[in-house]
Amino acid sequence: ADGVVIIVSLTSLKESKDQTVILRKSEHPFLTHDTCPFYGQAEKTTCQTLHHYIQNGSAKIHRDGSPAMLTLVIDGMIASDFTKERIREFMKEYRRRKRAV
Repeated sequence: ADGVVIIVSLTSLKESKDQTVILRKSEHPFLTHDTCPFYGQAEKTTCQTLHHYIQNGSAKIHRDGSPAMLTLVIDGMIASDFTKERIREFMKEYRRRKRAV
């Protein structure tokens, strides 16, 4: 929304304390083992910053996840006890705007 994005890293299921959402390795070619979004480190940033991360190799573009996977990750971001409140509120507002369209 308005050039602002939420970024969340993925971490190994076996090392994750937050297992609100579990992505199975069969759900996306990028996943080599069962994985969890690391909601505790999710951050709000700009598209420009994300583009910079891609250019300097800190982030990589992969094939899009399915709409169902994206919905699951967003639902988990809202539900997780580890998500920062400002991130949770941003995602709730994103949901409200998306439904209004």
